[in-house]
Amino acid sequence: MGKRRGIRTGYLTILILLLFSFPAFTKTIVPFSGLTQGAATAEVKPKAGRDVIKPVNRSEFLFDTQVSAITYKEPNVMTESGLMLGFLGGYKYHSGQLFMFGLDGRMASGYVDYDGSLQDGTPFKMTGIPDVLYEMRSVIGIDVPTPNSSSLTIYYGLGYRCLEDNLQLKYSGGYFRQANYVYNPLGIEYSWSIFKNSSLGFMIENDSFVHGRQISKLSNVDRSYPDLLNEQNKGSGFRWSLAFRNKSEGLDMIFRVYQNNWSIEESEVVTFVAGGTPYAMIEPKNNSTETGASFGIIF
Repeated sequence: MGKRRGIRTGYLTILILLLFSFPAFTKTIVPFSGLTQGAATAEVKPKAGRDVIKPVNRSEFLFDTQVSAITYKEPNVMTESGLMLGFLGGYKYHSGQLFMFGLDGRMASGYVDYDGSLQDGTPFKMTGIPDVLYEMRSVIGIDVPTPNSSSLTIYYGLGYRCLEDNLQLKYSGGYFRQANYVYNPLGIEYSWSIFKNSSLGFMIENDSFVHGRQISKLSNVDRSYPDLLNEQNKGSGFRWSLAFRNKSEGLDMIFRVYQNNWSIEESEVVTFVAGGTPYAMIEPKNNSTETGASFGIIF
Protein backbone atom coordinates (compact mmCIF):
# COMPACT_ATOMS: atom_id res chain seq x y z
CA MET A 1 0.00 0.00 0.00
CA GLY A 2 2.83 2.38 0.79
CA LYS A 3 4.47 1.67 -2.55
CA ARG A 4 1.21 2.43 -4.44
CA ARG A 5 0.81 5.76 -2.60
CA GLY A 6 4.40 6.63 -3.48
CA ILE A 7 3.85 5.84 -7.16
CA ARG A 8 0.62 7.90 -7.26
CA THR A 9 2.38 10.82 -5.56
CA GLY A 10 5.22 10.63 -8.10
CA TYR A 11 2.79 10.61 -11.08
CA LEU A 12 0.88 13.56 -9.62
CA THR A 13 4.08 15.54 -9.07
CA ILE A 14 5.20 14.92 -12.70
CA LEU A 15 1.75 15.93 -14.03
CA ILE A 16 1.76 19.20 -12.03
CA LEU A 17 5.25 20.05 -13.29
CA LEU A 18 4.20 19.40 -16.89
CA LEU A 19 1.09 21.59 -16.58
CA PHE A 20 3.01 24.52 -15.13
CA SER A 21 5.89 24.19 -17.60
CA PHE A 22 3.70 23.82 -20.79
CA PRO A 23 3.25 27.56 -21.50
CA ALA A 24 6.98 28.17 -21.26
CA PHE A 25 7.63 25.10 -23.36
CA THR A 26 5.33 26.21 -26.15
CA LYS A 27 7.01 29.63 -26.35
CA THR A 28 10.30 27.96 -27.16
CA ILE A 29 8.91 25.70 -29.93
CA VAL A 30 10.19 26.67 -33.38
CA PRO A 31 7.73 25.98 -36.25
CA PHE A 32 8.80 23.49 -38.90
CA SER A 33 9.28 26.32 -41.43
CA GLY A 34 12.13 27.67 -39.32
CA LEU A 35 10.25 30.91 -38.54
CA THR A 36 8.60 32.05 -35.33
CA GLN A 37 4.81 32.16 -35.43
CA GLY A 38 4.74 35.94 -35.77
CA ALA A 39 7.27 35.90 -38.62
CA ALA A 40 5.39 33.16 -40.41
CA THR A 41 2.26 35.31 -40.56
CA ALA A 42 4.15 38.21 -42.10
CA GLU A 43 6.58 36.48 -44.44
CA VAL A 44 5.13 33.24 -45.80
CA LYS A 45 3.93 33.80 -49.38
CA PRO A 46 1.38 31.89 -51.49
CA LYS A 47 2.72 29.35 -53.90
CA ALA A 48 3.84 30.60 -57.30
CA GLY A 49 1.04 30.74 -59.85
CA ARG A 50 -1.62 31.59 -57.26
CA ASP A 51 -0.67 35.18 -56.53
CA VAL A 52 -3.39 37.61 -57.53
CA ILE A 53 -2.43 40.83 -59.28
CA LYS A 54 -3.17 43.96 -57.30
CA PRO A 55 -4.57 46.53 -59.77
CA VAL A 56 -2.35 49.53 -60.37
CA ASN A 57 -2.93 52.76 -62.27
CA ARG A 58 -1.47 52.64 -65.76
CA SER A 59 -1.92 54.29 -69.13
CA GLU A 60 -1.15 52.79 -72.54
CA PHE A 61 -0.92 54.33 -76.00
CA LEU A 62 -1.13 52.08 -79.05
CA PHE A 63 -0.19 52.72 -82.66
CA ASP A 64 -0.18 50.01 -85.30
CA THR A 65 -0.30 49.49 -89.04
CA GLN A 66 -2.76 47.11 -90.63
CA VAL A 67 -3.25 45.16 -93.85
CA SER A 68 -6.52 43.35 -94.52
CA ALA A 69 -8.62 41.60 -97.14
CA ILE A 70 -12.23 42.78 -97.22
CA THR A 71 -15.25 41.23 -98.92
CA TYR A 72 -18.69 42.86 -99.16
CA LYS A 73 -21.64 40.86 -100.52
CA GLU A 74 -25.24 41.54 -101.39
CA PRO A 75 -26.47 37.96 -101.97
CA ASN A 76 -27.60 37.35 -105.55
CA VAL A 77 -26.85 40.98 -106.39
CA MET A 78 -23.14 41.84 -106.25
CA THR A 79 -19.76 41.28 -104.58
CA GLU A 80 -16.85 43.63 -103.89
CA SER A 81 -13.48 42.42 -102.61
CA GLY A 82 -9.98 43.79 -102.29
CA LEU A 83 -7.06 44.77 -100.06
CA MET A 84 -6.95 47.59 -97.51
CA LEU A 85 -3.98 49.29 -95.84
CA GLY A 86 -4.40 51.41 -92.74
CA PHE A 87 -3.45 52.34 -89.22
CA LEU A 88 -4.98 52.39 -85.75
CA GLY A 89 -4.32 54.64 -82.78
CA GLY A 90 -5.65 54.08 -79.28
CA TYR A 91 -5.43 54.92 -75.60
CA LYS A 92 -6.32 52.87 -72.52
CA TYR A 93 -6.37 53.81 -68.86
CA HIS A 94 -6.52 51.19 -66.10
CA SER A 95 -7.22 52.43 -62.58
CA GLY A 96 -6.23 50.78 -59.34
CA GLN A 97 -9.92 50.22 -58.62
CA LEU A 98 -10.39 47.74 -61.49
CA PHE A 99 -11.84 50.39 -63.85
CA MET A 100 -10.76 50.57 -67.51
CA PHE A 101 -11.43 53.29 -70.10
CA GLY A 102 -10.41 53.13 -73.75
CA LEU A 103 -10.55 55.18 -76.96
CA ASP A 104 -9.40 54.15 -80.42
CA GLY A 105 -9.77 55.10 -84.05
CA ARG A 106 -8.70 53.56 -87.32
CA MET A 107 -8.57 54.44 -90.98
CA ALA A 108 -7.91 52.18 -93.95
CA SER A 109 -8.07 52.59 -97.70
CA GLY A 110 -7.59 50.39 -100.73
CA TYR A 111 -9.03 49.18 -104.00
CA VAL A 112 -11.81 46.66 -104.52
CA ASP A 113 -13.17 44.80 -107.54
CA TYR A 114 -16.88 44.82 -108.36
CA ASP A 115 -18.70 41.78 -109.70
CA GLY A 116 -22.43 42.21 -110.26
CA SER A 117 -24.88 43.57 -112.77
CA LEU A 118 -26.41 46.79 -114.04
CA GLN A 119 -29.98 47.90 -113.30
CA ASP A 120 -31.24 46.12 -116.42
CA GLY A 121 -29.58 42.84 -115.37
CA THR A 122 -26.58 43.07 -117.70
CA PRO A 123 -23.51 41.46 -116.04
CA PHE A 124 -20.98 44.09 -115.02
CA LYS A 125 -17.44 43.99 -113.63
CA MET A 126 -15.08 46.75 -112.60
CA THR A 127 -11.63 46.69 -110.97
CA GLY A 128 -9.68 49.16 -108.87
CA ILE A 129 -12.57 50.98 -107.14
CA PRO A 130 -11.28 53.25 -104.31
CA ASP A 131 -12.70 52.42 -100.88
CA VAL A 132 -12.11 54.12 -97.52
CA LEU A 133 -12.96 52.76 -94.07
CA TYR A 134 -13.20 54.76 -90.82
CA GLU A 135 -13.97 53.51 -87.34
CA MET A 136 -14.08 55.12 -83.89
CA ARG A 137 -14.82 53.49 -80.54
CA SER A 138 -15.07 54.31 -76.84
CA VAL A 139 -15.30 51.61 -74.18
CA ILE A 140 -15.41 51.23 -70.41
CA GLY A 141 -14.80 48.03 -68.51
CA ILE A 142 -13.45 46.20 -65.50
CA ASP A 143 -10.13 44.45 -64.97
CA VAL A 144 -10.95 41.17 -63.25
CA PRO A 145 -8.36 40.06 -60.62
CA THR A 146 -6.47 37.05 -61.98
CA PRO A 147 -3.33 35.02 -61.20
CA ASN A 148 -0.16 37.03 -61.80
CA SER A 149 0.57 35.27 -65.11
CA SER A 150 -2.65 36.45 -66.79
CA SER A 151 -5.10 39.35 -67.18
CA LEU A 152 -8.81 39.57 -67.99
CA THR A 153 -10.85 42.63 -69.02
CA ILE A 154 -14.58 42.79 -69.72
CA TYR A 155 -15.79 45.89 -71.58
CA TYR A 156 -18.79 47.62 -73.16
CA GLY A 157 -19.01 50.76 -75.26
CA LEU A 158 -20.12 52.72 -78.29
CA GLY A 159 -18.73 52.45 -81.81
CA TYR A 160 -19.13 54.10 -85.21
CA ARG A 161 -18.10 52.55 -88.54
CA CYS A 162 -18.12 54.21 -91.96
CA LEU A 163 -17.31 52.55 -95.29
CA GLU A 164 -17.15 54.67 -98.44
CA ASP A 165 -17.29 53.22 -101.94
CA ASN A 166 -16.30 55.45 -104.88
CA LEU A 167 -17.53 53.66 -107.99
CA GLN A 168 -18.27 57.05 -109.61
CA LEU A 169 -14.50 57.63 -109.91
CA LYS A 170 -14.13 54.58 -112.17
CA TYR A 171 -17.42 54.39 -114.06
CA SER A 172 -19.67 57.17 -115.39
CA GLY A 173 -22.79 55.22 -114.46
CA GLY A 174 -21.62 54.64 -110.87
CA TYR A 175 -22.32 56.67 -107.76
CA PHE A 176 -20.84 57.35 -104.33
CA ARG A 177 -22.09 55.09 -101.51
CA GLN A 178 -21.49 55.46 -97.80
CA ALA A 179 -22.49 52.87 -95.17
CA ASN A 180 -22.74 54.20 -91.60
CA TYR A 181 -23.15 51.90 -88.58
CA VAL A 182 -23.61 52.80 -84.90
CA TYR A 183 -23.15 49.84 -82.56
CA ASN A 184 -22.46 48.74 -78.99
CA PRO A 185 -19.40 46.50 -78.55
CA LEU A 186 -19.43 43.96 -75.71
CA GLY A 187 -16.33 41.83 -75.35
CA ILE A 188 -13.57 40.25 -73.32
CA GLU A 189 -9.79 40.42 -73.58
CA TYR A 190 -7.63 37.73 -71.99
CA SER A 191 -3.84 37.31 -72.00
CA TRP A 192 -1.30 35.10 -70.28
CA SER A 193 2.49 35.02 -70.03
CA ILE A 194 4.40 32.46 -72.08
CA PHE A 195 7.93 33.72 -71.42
CA LYS A 196 9.47 36.24 -69.03
CA ASN A 197 8.74 39.24 -71.30
CA SER A 198 6.16 37.83 -73.73
CA SER A 199 2.47 37.05 -73.67
CA LEU A 200 -0.32 35.68 -75.83
CA GLY A 201 -3.85 37.00 -75.83
CA PHE A 202 -7.21 36.89 -77.52
CA MET A 203 -10.27 39.10 -77.85
CA ILE A 204 -13.83 38.14 -78.73
CA GLU A 205 -16.55 40.74 -79.18
CA ASN A 206 -20.21 40.92 -80.08
CA ASP A 207 -21.29 44.14 -81.81
CA SER A 208 -24.92 44.94 -81.15
CA PHE A 209 -26.28 46.94 -84.10
CA VAL A 210 -28.00 50.17 -83.01
CA HIS A 211 -28.71 51.93 -86.31
CA GLY A 212 -27.42 52.23 -89.85
CA ARG A 213 -27.75 54.76 -92.64
CA GLN A 214 -26.87 54.15 -96.26
CA ILE A 215 -26.16 57.28 -98.32
CA SER A 216 -26.41 56.90 -102.10
CA LYS A 217 -25.53 59.92 -104.25
CA LEU A 218 -27.60 59.11 -107.32
CA SER A 219 -26.93 62.66 -108.53
CA ASN A 220 -23.50 61.34 -109.65
CA VAL A 221 -25.40 59.43 -112.36
CA ASP A 222 -28.00 62.05 -113.26
CA ARG A 223 -28.54 65.44 -111.66
CA SER A 224 -32.29 64.94 -111.85
CA TYR A 225 -31.96 62.09 -109.36
CA PRO A 226 -31.97 62.87 -105.62
CA ASP A 227 -29.40 61.66 -103.12
CA LEU A 228 -30.99 58.96 -100.97
CA LEU A 229 -30.86 58.04 -97.28
CA ASN A 230 -31.86 54.45 -96.50
CA GLU A 231 -32.31 53.72 -92.79
CA GLN A 232 -31.16 50.32 -91.49
CA ASN A 233 -32.58 48.97 -88.23
CA LYS A 234 -31.49 45.35 -87.98
CA GLY A 235 -28.08 43.75 -88.06
CA SER A 236 -25.27 42.25 -86.03
CA GLY A 237 -21.51 42.13 -85.86
CA PHE A 238 -18.83 39.89 -84.44
CA ARG A 239 -15.05 40.19 -84.25
CA TRP A 240 -12.07 38.35 -82.79
CA SER A 241 -8.32 38.71 -82.64
CA LEU A 242 -5.21 36.84 -81.49
CA ALA A 243 -2.17 38.78 -80.26
CA PHE A 244 1.48 38.24 -79.38
CA ARG A 245 3.07 40.95 -77.21
CA ASN A 246 6.74 41.37 -76.39
CA LYS A 247 7.54 43.65 -73.45
CA SER A 248 10.64 45.79 -73.14
CA GLU A 249 11.69 48.85 -71.14
CA GLY A 250 9.25 51.64 -72.02
CA LEU A 251 8.16 50.19 -75.38
CA ASP A 252 6.23 47.01 -76.20
CA MET A 253 5.71 45.44 -79.60
CA ILE A 254 2.47 43.69 -80.56
CA PHE A 255 1.47 41.53 -83.53
CA ARG A 256 -2.17 40.66 -84.16
CA VAL A 257 -4.35 38.70 -86.56
CA TYR A 258 -8.02 39.67 -86.58
CA GLN A 259 -11.38 39.33 -88.29
CA ASN A 260 -14.37 41.70 -88.30
CA ASN A 261 -17.78 40.47 -89.49
CA TRP A 262 -21.04 42.27 -90.20
CA SER A 263 -24.48 41.07 -91.30
CA ILE A 264 -27.08 43.77 -92.04
CA GLU A 265 -30.72 43.22 -92.92
CA GLU A 266 -32.62 44.93 -95.73
CA SER A 267 -33.15 48.65 -95.22
CA GLU A 268 -36.34 50.68 -95.20
CA VAL A 269 -37.79 51.61 -98.60
CA VAL A 270 -37.28 55.11 -99.99
CA THR A 271 -39.46 56.40 -102.86
CA PHE A 272 -38.84 59.31 -105.21
CA VAL A 273 -39.89 60.66 -108.59
CA ALA A 274 -37.42 61.59 -111.34
CA GLY A 275 -38.43 62.70 -114.83
CA GLY A 276 -42.03 61.88 -114.03
CA THR A 277 -41.18 58.27 -113.21
CA PRO A 278 -41.67 56.92 -109.65
CA TYR A 279 -38.90 54.81 -108.10
CA ALA A 280 -38.53 52.73 -104.93
CA MET A 281 -35.04 52.05 -103.58
CA ILE A 282 -33.76 49.81 -100.80
CA GLU A 283 -30.35 48.82 -99.52
CA PRO A 284 -30.33 45.00 -99.90
CA LYS A 285 -29.41 42.57 -97.17
CA ASN A 286 -25.61 42.40 -97.04
CA ASN A 287 -22.67 41.00 -95.14
CA SER A 288 -18.99 41.81 -94.98
CA THR A 289 -15.85 40.12 -93.70
CA GLU A 290 -12.50 41.78 -93.06
CA THR A 291 -9.53 39.54 -92.21
CA GLY A 292 -6.17 41.10 -91.49
CA ALA A 293 -2.92 41.38 -89.58
CA SER A 294 -1.30 44.30 -87.78
CA PHE A 295 2.02 45.22 -86.21
CA GLY A 296 2.31 47.99 -83.66
CA ILE A 297 3.89 49.50 -80.59
CA ILE A 298 2.53 50.19 -77.10
CA PHE A 299 4.07 52.83 -74.87
